[in-house]
Amino acid sequence: MKGRGAAERHSQVPPGGELLPSAFSTILGRLVNASPGATGAVMADEEGETVDYFAERIDPEELKLAAAYMGILLARVSATTEKVKGGRLRELRLKGDRSQFVCRALGQGYQVTVVLDPVATLPKLARALDQALAELRVEAGGVLD
Repeated sequence: MKGRGAAERHSQVPPGGELLPSAFSTILGRLVNASPGATGAVMADEEGETVDYFAERIDPEELKLAAAYMGILLARVSATTEKVKGGRLRELRLKGDRSQFVCRALGQGYQVTVVLDPVATLPKLARALDQALAELRVEAGGVLD
């Protein structure tokens, strides 16, 4: 089904065999749909492994790879900013010729990465990302605070 990411860990497989969207992929889908120009979003752990995702106009494997690298970058740059007394980094944004990437820390080593078209504007994304992270924390039972 187009527009729905296959959940890696939290989906259920009914008797027909097709993956049902998890609560996490549903939240990520709302994030993408509320952010003009967004093509996909991933929730990943501290090692860059995908927890869940939603891909709309992007290959899921490319999306997950981008999220893994963005999470690694966020962790490494954050470690550096902490060493120089700049505090923990909360968000990392990169803009390329063909895509933009926004990676925000979720807590406990988890992060959410959103991939966008190169001309997408970020104000609506910021609000949608705030909302999605709050929902993900609730869905995770408060362990991401």
